[in-house]
Amino acid sequence: MPTSELLVQPAPAFLNCESPPISSPANNYFQAARKIFAQATRGKTIREFFCGMGGCSVRLRLAGESLVPLVLPALAHLQIKSVASPDLTICLGDLAELELALEFPGEESNDMEPPGAMWRHEDARFFALAQKETNSLSLLDAEEKLAFYWTRNAARLPWYENSFPLRHLLAHFFRRHDRHIIHAAAIGDETGAVLIVGKGGSGKSTATLACATNGLFYLGDDYTLVGIEPAPRVWSLYSSAKVNADTLNWFPELKSFVHHSGGAKKKSSLFLHGTPGLRFAESLPIRAVLWPQITGRAETKLTAASSTTLLLALAPSSILQTPGGGDSVLRALSQLVQAVPTRILEAGTDPAQIASAIKKFLANEN
Repeated sequence: MPTSELLVQPAPAFLNCESPPISSPANNYFQAARKIFAQATRGKTIREFFCGMGGCSVRLRLAGESLVPLVLPALAHLQIKSVASPDLTICLGDLAELELALEFPGEESNDMEPPGAMWRHEDARFFALAQKETNSLSLLDAEEKLAFYWTRNAARLPWYENSFPLRHLLAHFFRRHDRHIIHAAAIGDETGAVLIVGKGGSGKSTATLACATNGLFYLGDDYTLVGIEPAPRVWSLYSSAKVNADTLNWFPELKSFVHHSGGAKKKSSLFLHGTPGLRFAESLPIRAVLWPQITGRAETKLTAASSTTLLLALAPSSILQTPGGGDSVLRALSQLVQAVPTRILEAGTDPAQIASAIKKFLANEN
């Protein structure tokens, strides 16, 4: 994993704890997170990683080492050279590794709160999200272009978190730039990309990997970033993919890239950056939205589908999996399926034919 290590001076300028009073339920937690990050890193070497995503530059500053293998692998394909004034800086730390304590929002809640509930706040300046499932706290100050991510114990994070790290912080940040993280895969060629949508078991990952291993560009399997204006466009976020055992058997060349095996019954996750023969694209115009249907036949073909049908396949999971942007995400996706062709991808059993059908479609659309 290529990363850069930089020595930083104690108490860098953006960690200045002298902050005027701000009327926001999130501000106290943000200032506490700021102070504890300054305490954890004072006089120490900080590992920094810069990536370009969604047309923006993002700097990750990691206090300690435990989060490096949990955050950076999925973003490795987006690494860029250092930027003096990035669009967003995210400071990350593991409280257990650093032997520090930080109060999370919601800890004073009563016993009526359901298990796994989240404490969430959003206003014109701040975003805050405390997650019980991951025991993590995400905070963002849009005015300072500064965010924090703290976990109680990186060793106890669910296995799937490193497949799409920081997605809630990134989702909130990009909504302010009129871009949205959605639950959709994307593959394409030099002329543009198709989004592949659908819930688990619909054949989304199978179709995506079939295309990626047969020469098309890969932009993502589970989550991608889209913008509608001035024209529909998709950006890559993560190099990861999640597949079940049957799908993985279709692509034996990818088995060495599995970082978590789900065995015969559950999904496995892969990091595809560095896979020989796979081509990544940072961003492409969107040419169509496809909904795969597994047919059991050998041949693959695309058939007509209404924009409403594709919106119903795309919107619910996109809204539920990135809480807080429901109305804006729905508006954007409604505009998207009206702006580009929508099709059913009747996916056959031959991966090469799936890729061939999509290549032919892209050629005919341009």
